[in-house]
Amino acid sequence: MPFSEKEAVEKLRKLDRLFEEYKDYEYLSADGQTTLLGNGYKLLKEAGDVWNKPFEERFVLENYPLSQVFERFYREEIGDYRVFVELDCLLAFGGMASYQAAKVFYQAVFGCMPIKPEELGLNHRGRVDQVRQVYRNQFRDQKALFETGLRVVSAMTQVINKENKIVRYPYTGWNGTVSESTRWISSMPFFSPYMDGIRYWETDQEFVCAFETAWKLEVRCQEDRRRRRFMPSGNSPARGNSLTPIVPYWFLKAYHMGLVSEDVLYKAVMEYFAREDCLKVLCEVKKGEAVKVQNRRCLDGFFGWELTNRIYQEGEAFFGEDTWLGSLIREMYDRIVPVLVDMELRRGEAETDVSWDVRGVTYIRGISYLIRILMALGKDTLGRETYYSWYYGSRDRSKRQVLSGFLKVSYPADGETGKDLKRALKDTSIKAARLVETAMYAPQWIDVIQDYLGWAGLKSGCYYFMAHMNERFDDQKAAMIAKYTPLTPEELQDGAFDVAWFEEAYGLLGEKNFGMLYNGAKYISDGQKHARARKYADAATGKVTTEMLRQEITAKRNKDLLMSYGLVPFRKDREQDMLERYQFIQQFYKESRQFGAQRRASEAKAVQLALVNLSVRAGYRDVTRLTLNMESRLAESFGSLMEWHPVEDVEVCLQVGEDGKSGILCRKDGKMLKSVPSRLGKKPYVLEVKEAHKRLKDQYSRTRAMMENAMEDGTGFQVSEVMELLKNPVVRPILEPLVYVKEGHIGFLQRRKDALGLGTWDGRYAALKPDEEIRIAHPLDLYREGTWHEYQKYLFDHELRQPFKQVFRELYVKLAEELGQRFSRMFAGNQIQPAKTVGCLRGRRWVADYEDGLQKIYYKENIIARIYAMADWFSPSEIEAPALEWVEFSDRKTFRALTIEEVPDLIYSEVMRDVDLAVSVAHAGGVDPETSHSTIEMRRAIVEFNLPLFGIQNVELTGSHALIKGSRAVYNVHLGSGVIHQEGGAMLNILPVHSQKRGKLFLPFVDEDPKTAEIMSKIVLLAEDKKIKDPFILDQIH
Repeated sequence: MPFSEKEAVEKLRKLDRLFEEYKDYEYLSADGQTTLLGNGYKLLKEAGDVWNKPFEERFVLENYPLSQVFERFYREEIGDYRVFVELDCLLAFGGMASYQAAKVFYQAVFGCMPIKPEELGLNHRGRVDQVRQVYRNQFRDQKALFETGLRVVSAMTQVINKENKIVRYPYTGWNGTVSESTRWISSMPFFSPYMDGIRYWETDQEFVCAFETAWKLEVRCQEDRRRRRFMPSGNSPARGNSLTPIVPYWFLKAYHMGLVSEDVLYKAVMEYFAREDCLKVLCEVKKGEAVKVQNRRCLDGFFGWELTNRIYQEGEAFFGEDTWLGSLIREMYDRIVPVLVDMELRRGEAETDVSWDVRGVTYIRGISYLIRILMALGKDTLGRETYYSWYYGSRDRSKRQVLSGFLKVSYPADGETGKDLKRALKDTSIKAARLVETAMYAPQWIDVIQDYLGWAGLKSGCYYFMAHMNERFDDQKAAMIAKYTPLTPEELQDGAFDVAWFEEAYGLLGEKNFGMLYNGAKYISDGQKHARARKYADAATGKVTTEMLRQEITAKRNKDLLMSYGLVPFRKDREQDMLERYQFIQQFYKESRQFGAQRRASEAKAVQLALVNLSVRAGYRDVTRLTLNMESRLAESFGSLMEWHPVEDVEVCLQVGEDGKSGILCRKDGKMLKSVPSRLGKKPYVLEVKEAHKRLKDQYSRTRAMMENAMEDGTGFQVSEVMELLKNPVVRPILEPLVYVKEGHIGFLQRRKDALGLGTWDGRYAALKPDEEIRIAHPLDLYREGTWHEYQKYLFDHELRQPFKQVFRELYVKLAEELGQRFSRMFAGNQIQPAKTVGCLRGRRWVADYEDGLQKIYYKENIIARIYAMADWFSPSEIEAPALEWVEFSDRKTFRALTIEEVPDLIYSEVMRDVDLAVSVAHAGGVDPETSHSTIEMRRAIVEFNLPLFGIQNVELTGSHALIKGSRAVYNVHLGSGVIHQEGGAMLNILPVHSQKRGKLFLPFVDEDPKTAEIMSKIVLLAEDKKIKDPFILDQIH
């Protein structure tokens, strides 16, 4: 031992004191948090994405804080790697019981017990452990580990056997119960680094020493079983490691060097190690696809992680046929795999000795194997479990599942065609239906089977079913499917349907052959998706009518039928039929509001896909185009009702006002009545007008919400589409007061002759071409251009009322200290009521998820926003209202956490606005949360623009308050809470009656905002305090 135990312990304590010295050092960690060294020794943010780099490049000091300080400590205080190993063992010491139980091994290697452990007394034990791992990697002395390792393993071989390789010792639990515990001898202090060190051979001579030393120890303590003799556990499905770093590759190299016989080579693959893992490596190399990410674990176990790193750098060329390794592996495949496959093809129902091992067979080739597999299957169905198995196939090793697995991994040999299949099928009982099932189950056979059957549409049909029924696609399938449809894999999995592809495949195959494909597809999907495909096909071929579907959807709220509803061929009156379907889908969505959060979310998704399918069937390029067209036609369809029509002794007319809201007018003898007489309420024409009125009200709400969503999502509209929408009396009042953006131009819509353009706040005009695209401006656009205040003033000067908060919308700009962080704590600490929070964000597209909490998904940008709080979002908090912790963002596909800097500014602002809304509406604490900076900024602007309208000049706006110099006293009103204080006096208690003030104050948006109206009313009241007559208020003013 380089140091005495006391010297080694003092080194560790000195390292601990170094952490104490720098414990307040602050750095930005990889997770985006500003961290103190005393709280954690973590990867630095500037280290980048090191997790995709090799292990040895990840754990280096330059990726961690104070790299120079800790490197200097290592070189000055440790220096020799053997000294580090001693310190490492002291830190990893597992207790005296296991240490004493391994006494025979320590005496064999060291001649005595190497250490007498004592209490380390470290204040920063966790941090010392963390830097130890970096030291171990960066300063690893492979030569010292290798040379010492050879001596350690050689000495240990003299005393080890299969019984004592597991150290057994008494363990006392927390309740005093004593039980037996175990540790592998290779994991014990001092032994672990040195036994593992013999992997670091470099020359052939060193390899011979390492191989012979490791093999001798492993053989001495191998298990008495037919497979995995060198593995810790033979019966467990878990695949552990041998005691030494010996791997199958060492035996291949030893055979190549003439050190072992062929018999030993095959025994290593079939008996010493995990047989199924070895078989998989042989198959993947033979197949030419060994260097795949999903094969990394097997390659590590077969070649060792160091050589595997090199394999991934060089690619498949590493196993070229001209290399000794590639040639030997292919020879071993040819000797082993056919024998095992043959055993399984000849088996009965009982398992064979290799039924579990052949899970590792991932490649067999040739039509002869295909025929043998199908003949062995007989009338058995294919295994759906095997088709969807991810790693080593189904846990069921029945004959059916094993043969299904072989079918899945069988491939045509080079040059094989349909003629070869025809010859092979002669004198067999294999039917066309079984071949179709094969093409669906193992798509690598599609071309050969299509050539044999002569079905021109087989390939298209097979991939059509895979696209609409598979739960996931590998890269090859995804690439093939992309040739047939513009729909994304995600859209297809969710339920989107490509009508054109269906009609092409159906037309080429015909009803009978298409039905055969449909039956074969049941083995590649779950029952629900298979049934859904049938519903889609029935709808697309017109076997069901829209009337039948409407009845079933209404009765059972069947989401699959809803998604198929738009696929039915259109009637002769195509446009009216399309409009009816659109309205029915929208009505379904409206009715879903009565259900809980989860069901509402699933039905909303079904509605979206139903609209996607309807838009595809109708030939629109996206749902937005369909929606705009349908909303325009809806108002047109009620044109005749907007004229006076006699009903007995009165006349009735449907009207759309200047504000876009519909109403029913009634007159008698030229005099307007307040409402339609109740006695006429059941008249058919009156009922028709009422129904139209209801639909127009829904259209107004729907369009208003759609335009707000379009602003948030940055959705573009063609100018020609906007011009059509402006003809709609319901939609026009929604569009005209909004501000739009087009490549550097911002302004309101202005019509000049037959053209449309953008007019700015200061009178400038930019003409628009019909094919150009504009979008609804977000306050972020106005903020960046520097004209936000001007447009706010313009709304007041011209008394424009926007359908939703646009120009006066709260804007949230990223804080400088948040940019590198992976979450925002802007609203941390605010207590909220979970049920109320879910309720108020329901209309803002937030969904409560049992696992992920409250989340909002941006599909186009592939971003998920989450509100994190220790809350149960599905039930009321019974003990204490939880506090918001943070808001975080992640990538929707990879789930990688995003820094605030990576989140688009618009998404950040809208998410924070939603959280602010939740805090305002659903707060549970005593502090009024309606004092956020953005809310106060908006109210200050509204008050500022309203004051001139009232001719008020004695109010000054400063910070979060309005200072009022009244005739009776001086007051201040808080713009967030509305609380009033008299200067030099107490708080004034003035209670609002919200309904009395509605309509008397001008707010530049339609949204209800009683708090803003209340604050404005209080300011007006106190600015003219000489007019106050209420004795309750006067008594408070001194």
